[in-house]
Amino acid sequence: MHNQSQSFREQIGPEVLGIFWITRKALSEFPSPFQEVDYLLDGLLTYYLRRTNTKEVTMQTERHNFFMSHNFGRPFFVAHIHAAKQVLKKDFESLMQLFTEKAGKKQNQLPVTEKIIILINKDQPELPELSFLKHSFPEKRFEIVHA
Repeated sequence: MHNQSQSFREQIGPEVLGIFWITRKALSEFPSPFQEVDYLLDGLLTYYLRRTNTKEVTMQTERHNFFMSHNFGRPFFVAHIHAAKQVLKKDFESLMQLFTEKAGKKQNQLPVTEKIIILINKDQPELPELSFLKHSFPEKRFEIVHA
């Protein structure tokens, strides 16, 4: 497991805008790789769970959570999708819209091929067809990573 998480972290470079993290468990159940994602967010996941009581966390983490931080001096997001059964196309669409509205206004840097990682566990349910992401956001690269 350590090698898998180290390999996952090595894939996070300056070209990575963020991560869609898809789990069968809610955040309050510390889904894998919780610690590695928390590390990338400078402890925001742990802080969030400590500041919210368990009942509220369970209700709030039914479907989506969105966290913003910085990576290599640029905005960096983790969008958690709690998908106990299946991941829906609308889960991705709503989160991508939120991110592009917030970050789309600050694009005065050198052009970089921006990548978004879709992080899933090996036991994860099937993903929806992701071609709509490539069609809707052609300037971004999407990469599926198993951790």
